[in-house]
Amino acid sequence: MKDKFELLANVPNEIPVSDSELQKYLVQNGNQYARAIIKVNENRINHFTKKRVMKLVDSAEIKRLQIVNMPNYPLAISCSSRNDKILLNLHAFGVEDINRMNPNNVYASIVYGICLSDLMRGRYKVKDNDAGPIISFLLSVFVRLFGKQYGLLGSFTGEIIKIKFLLACYILAAFFEFDKNKLYRHASMLSTYDYSEIEENLPKYDFSRITDLIRALSELKAMPGLSKHIFSAKMFRSMSLEFIPAIEDLARFYSVMSVAGLTGSSLVPTHIPKYNEVEFNKILGVVKHLFR
Repeated sequence: MKDKFELLANVPNEIPVSDSELQKYLVQNGNQYARAIIKVNENRINHFTKKRVMKLVDSAEIKRLQIVNMPNYPLAISCSSRNDKILLNLHAFGVEDINRMNPNNVYASIVYGICLSDLMRGRYKVKDNDAGPIISFLLSVFVRLFGKQYGLLGSFTGEIIKIKFLLACYILAAFFEFDKNKLYRHASMLSTYDYSEIEENLPKYDFSRITDLIRALSELKAMPGLSKHIFSAKMFRSMSLEFIPAIEDLARFYSVMSVAGLTGSSLVPTHIPKYNEVEFNKILGVVKHLFR
């Protein structure tokens, strides 16, 4: 699990606050209001996550959901490892009262929180062979967002396979904790890229870090001139703030995907599946196992 996000100026992934510290941010009876919102809209919900969400709101498990207002935390959802809480941050939605939230966003936040908590706590284990669809999906995102700027849609499309290799190195190291002994060969297998021409340069990059992936893409001429600022700004404009942590953390990635197809929610962009619907559906298959 990622401790802090590089692209978000070291914002912590989870918020390890104690119950007493949490009281400062807690919205009184917030989880009860959240339950009421979900129950009122129950008959309109048609999503594979419904059974698990209703189990949470209809039982004592609702106590795991904490509605907070944290002005200094930019993300909408987090967790607390000290007390196994799911934290829904109203500040990220620009409201102080959960009843002013779009009900679809309340539902999406609970789905996201369940997925995030289960993966952070190790209740569900993602397998190494699930890396392939993630790599292919993110490659589609990179090509769509940066293709015109870096000539990936024209005469330099040969660089796409190098991008896929470097992206595979990153996902395997950052999401699946592959070490260098098997990282390059496995990334080569997944990307079908012969890395012999750049092999001597690879050890200088720590592929568990997104900033080193960006540096490798630039210095190895796959996307020359790419910088952390250019990358982050493009992702923010096209994919939203909530998507940025998904590029750095496996649990955040699957949590974003779990709500990407929820109509009426603005927690994450609903156009995300369109970047590569085939790979998105493979990724969603993993999420569906988690919500069974």
